[in-house]
Formats: sequence, C-alpha cells, structure tokens
Amino acid sequence: MFGFINLGSGSKGNATIVYSDDGVLLIDMGLTKAKLKEGLALINKQIDDLDGVLVTHDHNDHIKGLGFVSHKPLYGREGVLSYREYTETPIADFAPVEIGGFNVTVLPTSHDAPSPGCYLIEYKGKKLAYVTDTGRLKKPVLAMLRDCDCYIFESNYDIYMLEHSGRPKVLIRRIEGTKGHLGNIESSEYLLKLIGPHTKKVFLAHISEECNDKKIVLEQHRGALEGTGVEADVLWQWKTTRYEL
Repeated sequence: MFGFINLGSGSKGNATIVYSDDGVLLIDMGLTKAKLKEGLALINKQIDDLDGVLVTHDHNDHIKGLGFVSHKPLYGREGVLSYREYTETPIADFAPVEIGGFNVTVLPTSHDAPSPGCYLIEYKGKKLAYVTDTGRLKKPVLAMLRDCDCYIFESNYDIYMLEHSGRPKVLIRRIEGTKGHLGNIESSEYLLKLIGPHTKKVFLAHISEECNDKKIVLEQHRGALEGTGVEADVLWQWKTTRYEL
C-alpha cells in the first residue's frame, strides 16, 4: 500500500498526507487540525502516528497549521523555516533520507521564500513527486523527477486570465516570474519532459480560483498528454482525494 490523501491545494491552504504500510508523512500544514484528523481517519491513523512533516516553504497557506504538528519532526531544506518560530531538521538537496519507511529526496525550487523545495517520495520501487510553488525547474531537478508513477504538479494560472485579472501589474509579474508559480502552459511542457513508462497519473495542483479554471486546466493538460496513456486530474481546493499508486 502506497498512496496519498489531498486535504487542500491552493491559496486557502495546502496539506497532503502520504501513507504506506510502514509509515505516514504530511507535506505542509496550511489547514485546520480538524481537516487533518479527517484525512488521517481515512487510513485509521491519528496525528501522533505521523512520522514527520515535509515543509516546502514558509508561506502561510503552507504552514499556518504547523503548530498542530510541531511536536513531530519538521523536515525541509536548510533554512526553510528561518523566519518562523519553528526549526526544521535539514535535508541535503539530492540526497535521499529514510523517514517512516519512505525514501525522501528534497529538491530545490524557485519561489520567493527562504529555501523552497519540492519532494520525491519513494516506497518499494514506486515514486511520487510533489511539485508546487515554483516559477521554474532546473535541469538537475528535472533529471531526478523523471518517470515517476504519479505527479502532484502545480498548474497555477491561465496566462490570459492572469493578464486580464485586474490585479496590480507588480503582482502579475511576481506570479508569472521565475520565483512565482507555474502556469498551465509551463506545467504541461515540464510534464511532457518528465513522464515516462511508469507514469500513470498526473494531479494538477495549487490552481488559482481567480486566474484559472479547472476546465481549462484539464483541456490544456489532456491535450498535451494525448497519446501518452497518462491520465490527468485536478486536486480540488477542499475536496479530500485519496489515491493509491
């Protein structure tokens, strides 16, 4: 058994449970304690059963509920929580570590936060990639993320909707910049470089409610992935999704 439970994905809050026969991890905690307990109940687990929390970066929609799990080890790139009251157990880039029976690798991303990262999680030969909140991915990171069984991958904005959103120009430039977010086009282009023979499923994540549309997201990605045999779906903001690899 190896899978994940999405608790929330987007600007209102992010958290994902990763579970197996041997352990349970949490990626980020930007939601309520009740929401976390609800997700853990699906696999008959409680907060005390968590083996650790993987932190991607310190923006509030990813860590505002961290106090509920701060008694557990908090992992991330060195300095990821440098401006917060919490302290991470640092993981070196590109160097797998064993946490709760998983092999966990943190990889550098490009976002306007201290030491942001994404995660490659391996268990008994299967691989799950969790990649959100980044404006670009460098070649060494792409090389590590190739041919995963499943991707949770950012597809934050539609460029037309973003440019015509009425948002301040400085905010638009920040979102579409190299330290912002991946849009639908960039996301689909990266995924085409990443998917391989083992890839079965792609979940599009961190979708903007104001500057994107789930129908557009799926049309973009399904069109790009046509003929690959890979299925694309969306992680809805507040809909709990359970998926096993």
